[in-house]
Amino acid sequence: MRDNLGGISPIQWSSLVQETRRRRKAEKLTQRDHAALAGVSVPTLAAFDRGDLTLTLGKAFDILRVVGLVDEPSLETAQDIFVRDAFSKKMAAIARTDCPYGWCRIDCWFEGTEKNIDEKQLDQLVQQMVDLSSGAYLHFKPDGRMFLLRGYQEDAQKTFPPGKIFDPTAPILLLGNALLLTEKLAIMAGQSPENPITVHFRVLYTGLAGRVLRHWLNPLSSLVIGNHIATGDEVLVEATIPAANISAHLAEHLFPLVTAIYKRFGLTDVPLAFFNAEVARLLS
Repeated sequence: MRDNLGGISPIQWSSLVQETRRRRKAEKLTQRDHAALAGVSVPTLAAFDRGDLTLTLGKAFDILRVVGLVDEPSLETAQDIFVRDAFSKKMAAIARTDCPYGWCRIDCWFEGTEKNIDEKQLDQLVQQMVDLSSGAYLHFKPDGRMFLLRGYQEDAQKTFPPGKIFDPTAPILLLGNALLLTEKLAIMAGQSPENPITVHFRVLYTGLAGRVLRHWLNPLSSLVIGNHIATGDEVLVEATIPAANISAHLAEHLFPLVTAIYKRFGLTDVPLAFFNAEVARLLS
């Protein structure tokens, strides 16, 4: 029955799903492309295509927004626009080809910058600190905005099938190196005791479904992980931290981020001794 109190018609959900699929096809997007641009997992998009009504409204809006089916005032921040532009259709295609089993996306931005970073210095720093030969893709802006996308190193090994394991040491190394990079970028952007800069740091892991925790990078690790399987396909973690002396407080900054990722696998109560040892290896 139509509700005439406000003159608003009920949502025809099946028609909306059909129109979404039609527009995706017209724009020559694959399901994986669409999922990547919407920031959702492929299984989530597949559930939307089936008309699954258990999806959250936020997830559904993210999917609809990609194909222009959400009429709303823009709530995007400058960083949202930067990430969307960096993760263009071209980048989505690269992710689909080079990271078919999932990827990690890191983005960050600074609050309190006093100056733009010199682009030549920026290029030199990136070449020194980031191994682009290992399937990482970066995009920077001189105001300190950073976008990094990379696949799983575990998926490139021949000793186990791709898409099946998640090394617990890998996020410590990846996120730790990214935070160390932001520390240097902040200095180049004018960080000082008189001009403190705050780092907004965000990480999205996708393609986790079906993976189990397994040591590979450091087989002699003291962490006993047992049989922990991912309980979902993706995890988003974020933090706001002072840019000053990140390296001196690296373990403190990393611990809540990485342990939140471990929780996706049902692993809790991570020993500080293991974590501090891995951070010390990274800094050395």
